[in-house]
Amino acid sequence: MKTFEDTLFEPNKILRFSELGKREIRDKYGDLIKQIQEIVLHIFDKSDEKTISCKIVSVYNDEDDKWVDGIHLPDGEFSKLDIDKLSELLKQKKNRSSLPCIIKFTDDKGVKTKNPVINGQIKFIQKDKEPSMPWENKLEGVTFNDDGFIFNFKTDSDDDIIHLSYKSGLLKKSTFNKRKIMYGCKIIKKNNKDEFTFLRSLKDISKAEVYISPEDYEMLLNKIINKFNYEHPVNEYDIIISPASKSRLLMDIVKKLKSKDRNVLLSNDSIIKNTLDGIKIDYDKLKSTKWNISDELDKQFKRATENGYFKMQKVFPRFRKFFTNFLVFKNENQRRIYNTIRNGRVLIVEDYITSGSTLRETLRLIEELCPREIEIFVFIKNIV
Repeated sequence: MKTFEDTLFEPNKILRFSELGKREIRDKYGDLIKQIQEIVLHIFDKSDEKTISCKIVSVYNDEDDKWVDGIHLPDGEFSKLDIDKLSELLKQKKNRSSLPCIIKFTDDKGVKTKNPVINGQIKFIQKDKEPSMPWENKLEGVTFNDDGFIFNFKTDSDDDIIHLSYKSGLLKKSTFNKRKIMYGCKIIKKNNKDEFTFLRSLKDISKAEVYISPEDYEMLLNKIINKFNYEHPVNEYDIIISPASKSRLLMDIVKKLKSKDRNVLLSNDSIIKNTLDGIKIDYDKLKSTKWNISDELDKQFKRATENGYFKMQKVFPRFRKFFTNFLVFKNENQRRIYNTIRNGRVLIVEDYITSGSTLRETLRLIEELCPREIEIFVFIKNIV
């Protein structure tokens, strides 16, 4: 069984608040630990050193008319830091393991001390000799050549299909149907053939058109899911919902999110495709357009149902917004699901979206149950 430290410092893992120990520790030191995490990511980002020292300083703030404690980073930047509170945490042997690295103090003469002093030094030390922290072995981008997909673990490139460095902005936030949506990473529109080949291959690497190694696939999942859970702890949601899907990628995403908190309820089969006679065309929306496309919509419906069930991918993107009610709840007996959604915090999860029709329909169903809050997490922001 893994210890707390093994879990915290396992490769490519970003510290998450649900792993900081007891709730009182999170409440008292949560902001401080998050700040240390950001400092450590910053100073070790382009350094191979195992130990980096920063000077402890006190800077006068004209606006607040008071002195502010902090540190001077190696690049000359000043970072505000509650040195006294950090010193208090370090003296607690049981709780200091919450920090993402070892921290030591020296006085202004370079002598080790347990009590930090102005003009002294603070040392940030990577815990393990082997690469283990999130800034090491970073997955920076994915490119494509004749031999397949290349996962670059060092630098971003202009030829990348997706950028995955922390600085390139993982977990971009936006809105979708007036709801908060978070994208794990973003496809860069260059050569559509490469991007769509990558998405199809990623959807199920065991049947991939172009080979993706399980190791690269796992690191890609870990990096984005851990980043999401760091900024939006899974334990703050009551239920995770994803549409029924054959996508292995979506199933793996949901599985990893669920592993972050055992108490969060998971529903990945309660929303299914409706019968053909239940699918509707939104004629009110159609009337608000200048197009006379009723006949074309009938053709699109026939095309999408030629196999005996409705398949949205068969509908041309420009017409998808007119089709509704193609998803329904599986049955009315799943009371635990319904009761959790009602007045609860709901996280809807998708691997990627194109036109967004399925996501809109999922939102429509869930909104009917009046949840307290709905947020959306999409693993990859696709090219529309």
